[in-house]
Amino acid sequence: MHQYAYDENGLATSYLLLSILVPLFLYFLCTYKKEISFKCDCTECKGRKKSYKFLIYLMKVILISILLFVLIRNILTIKLEGRVEDNPYHILQIDEDATDAQVKKAFRKLSAIYDTDVCKEEEKKEYEEITKNISKAYAILRNKENYKQWIIDDKKEEIVAIPKELKDSGYLIFLFYGIAFGIFLPLWAFRRWMRTIEINRIGVRYDTMKSFYYQLANISSVKDLIGMIADAKELQIAADIDFLTLKALIESKYAYPLREVKKMNNGYAILMDHLFRTKFTSDSLRKEIQNKSIILINAISKLVQCNNNVEALNNILIVEKMINQAIFDPEYFLLQYPNVKFEDIFFDKQNGKSYTVNEKDVKDIKEKIPDISLTVEGLEKNNGIYLVEKNKMCELTVILKNSLIGDINNLSLDNDSIGFVLKPDGEKDFRLENSVGKYLKIPVHAPYMLNNIFLEYTAYLVVDGLINQELVRFSSFSENKSIVFPLDTIKDGHTKQLDIYVINNAYFQGDIKQSIRIKAV
Repeated sequence: MHQYAYDENGLATSYLLLSILVPLFLYFLCTYKKEISFKCDCTECKGRKKSYKFLIYLMKVILISILLFVLIRNILTIKLEGRVEDNPYHILQIDEDATDAQVKKAFRKLSAIYDTDVCKEEEKKEYEEITKNISKAYAILRNKENYKQWIIDDKKEEIVAIPKELKDSGYLIFLFYGIAFGIFLPLWAFRRWMRTIEINRIGVRYDTMKSFYYQLANISSVKDLIGMIADAKELQIAADIDFLTLKALIESKYAYPLREVKKMNNGYAILMDHLFRTKFTSDSLRKEIQNKSIILINAISKLVQCNNNVEALNNILIVEKMINQAIFDPEYFLLQYPNVKFEDIFFDKQNGKSYTVNEKDVKDIKEKIPDISLTVEGLEKNNGIYLVEKNKMCELTVILKNSLIGDINNLSLDNDSIGFVLKPDGEKDFRLENSVGKYLKIPVHAPYMLNNIFLEYTAYLVVDGLINQELVRFSSFSENKSIVFPLDTIKDGHTKQLDIYVINNAYFQGDIKQSIRIKAV
């Protein structure tokens, strides 16, 4: 029969903690990714707060390493001490090869030394414990069978990995568990459940999506889209903001009219603070607004397909650039470059001049903006259009549905290609698959964004004024990128107008729009 005991020396608890910390330590080592940021020496980038992510990561690794060292050392020490202290030969202070006479002699000697009848009163309790251990050790060693049985019983003993201190504080622990699992855990689960029924998988409230859907039927301008985002419930975070002072600050410096104070809200105020680069509100508020605004832009880009609002789709991608670059008006897009000031651009405009950017300041940025341009090659056999990359950048293919399998296979790329390729799924049925390729994380020069962002593209096709299929979003890439847009079959003698857009998320350069007219013959 097994004997159970609480972990009084910490050995079992050390093993338990070690089994948790070792996988956690390996997880930290394997999942670390070096933070990538745009290297720039401009005033804005130098003034940006440094990230402490690596320092936090390093502190976690050091802390876990220290804990692992302590636990391993604790296990080895306790094991060594346990072997010595529990050994009956050690208790009687004799060697393990001692004879029965030596055992008896040692017992008598120690019994006389620790005699409870002659010791002081304050030592009596300690002597009683020692005498008890001496008698137990002598009883084991007096009979070899007892010694063998002691070894077997010692192996049978199982330690429960609960430290003795926790056992002694049982009521407090019970109270802690009652509060944690009886109050806080159900409350957390309830709030998570409420979140799932209020927010969709994109991270936007359902009522916000509904509001956006109806508003997009009537608005499409950049200014209206920014106002719609600013008024969303997601951006109405709790903050004490002096609307009047912020309005006066922006209007006096930029001569740009904002809403009336009574029509302003926290979302609008913080978003304007970011776009006008005034840093009137705290970093934490602006960071939250930046992140939520990008999520809302993603939601709007999906909704405009339902409304088929091409102008709104084009402009919402411009709004994304504006937020990433902290630019309040696309007219002042040159502010995306280092060391460019609003006052200089505004002054030149007032004097009828065109502001010239210093090439030295923009060289690093221009080198990182791919020059995407496409040429058109007609494919007569399947009435499709094959857009081929011109400057080793992007490749788009427009294929008509119900085309011949052989012709489509000739257009398909191999498994090492990047992007979306067409694969035959039947005689005349086809499906899009995302092939494995090498994407690049190219950091963007965006000193006013409090999170690092990376260059991405959105590609979409407009056919006769109607948005065709889903938008394709992808990161920057090496070598070639292939995207396949399927089309409905064109009747003989009919034509279609195709407008293909490839828009990046960060810079007011490097975008393309290619217009093509195709005719089925």
